[in-house]
Amino acid sequence: MSACRSRLLLCIVPLALACGAGKPGAGSASVPTIEVKKQKFQRIVTAEGQLRPVRATPVTLPNDVDWSLRITWLAPDGSMVKKGDQVARFDDLEIKSHLADAESDQAVAAAKRRKEEILLEAASQDRQRTTEASQRELLMAHTFQRKDSAIFSRDQIIESEIDEKYQEAKVDHARKSEAVDRRLGQNKLGLIDVEAKKASEAIRRSQRGLHALQITAPHDGIFTVRRNSSGEPTRVGDTAYRSMSVAEISVVEKMEAEVFVLEAEAAGLAEGRKAELVIEAQPDRIFGCKVKQVETVAKRRQQKSPTQYFGVILSLEQTLPELMKPGQRVRVRLFLHEEEALVVPRPALFDREGHWVAYRRDAAGAFAPVQVKLGPSTAGLVTIESGLSSGDVVALREPGKAVDDLLPAAAKPGNRAR
Repeated sequence: MSACRSRLLLCIVPLALACGAGKPGAGSASVPTIEVKKQKFQRIVTAEGQLRPVRATPVTLPNDVDWSLRITWLAPDGSMVKKGDQVARFDDLEIKSHLADAESDQAVAAAKRRKEEILLEAASQDRQRTTEASQRELLMAHTFQRKDSAIFSRDQIIESEIDEKYQEAKVDHARKSEAVDRRLGQNKLGLIDVEAKKASEAIRRSQRGLHALQITAPHDGIFTVRRNSSGEPTRVGDTAYRSMSVAEISVVEKMEAEVFVLEAEAAGLAEGRKAELVIEAQPDRIFGCKVKQVETVAKRRQQKSPTQYFGVILSLEQTLPELMKPGQRVRVRLFLHEEEALVVPRPALFDREGHWVAYRRDAAGAFAPVQVKLGPSTAGLVTIESGLSSGDVVALREPGKAVDDLLPAAAKPGNRAR
């Protein structure tokens, strides 16, 4: 800041002295001064960015593809394409690999189903034989039941009754087990069918993805390759993910500009502000525009840089398709403040205990500090809201100090000589 003030002083001092400023007063003849006047004040901020279309269709990896794919071909950046023209192709190696795996899974599921059906049939036959054997034993127990007390002892009669109940329980268990085995076998077949359906769905997605690897233009326009946050364009060989945009097909009948304004310079930036735009490829042409949209939060443009910017969208008063192309770099002048106000150079203001003052010359030629209230400012000029009036004369450096005292030590004549 001191270096900037020193340079401003070196420029303003000769001008003020040449105009005869600082004549009255014994101790003020060497103090450069300036007369405060009301004049038109403008705060203009410059920004850089690029043109972009109002309407553009993104070129993305198909939604049918669940895997990352490598780009094998892209249409030339900035080329004009027609509806139906091929604009991008992706490598099919990954999808074919997934298709082969899905077909293998489907074959395994079919083999497992056949195996389970055979096992189910064998188990069913075993259960059926067991049930039939139990029924025969039950029939024998009923037929040759030992009930005659004259022939059989009491123990034999009780044992026969127990055997009969046991055979009835075996028959009941065999029937229930057969039903349970049948349900269990059906459940296993159902799980295998689910695996087969998953494999069939994977095959369907893979086949659909293979058909979608060649992307065509949905409408006429200009093909523009997408760039990442570092400004690097998407290239052949890069990996794309599901729904990732790799390019755009733009309609150039209506264009707008996207620029970035430093956070420190964004005061007064709002929708509707006037601006002037110059295309770097056409430096002699100036296009009128106005602020259409301002981002609510400042962001970094580069990950490793702490500097933050507000993104601003500008609507152009006219679009010339023969001159304007998507992605062209532009420079913009934004008119953020404009009014009639009292204006003084920054070297005329001094910070005293947290308050800004200016040294105003009185009728006797002496300088006295006057507290002032500042308004909008630029790098070199500041508007005064109160404290000074039009016609006042103020000092451009602090009275009582020589010019050499205001310069940095290295810039003093004696130090330069050494």
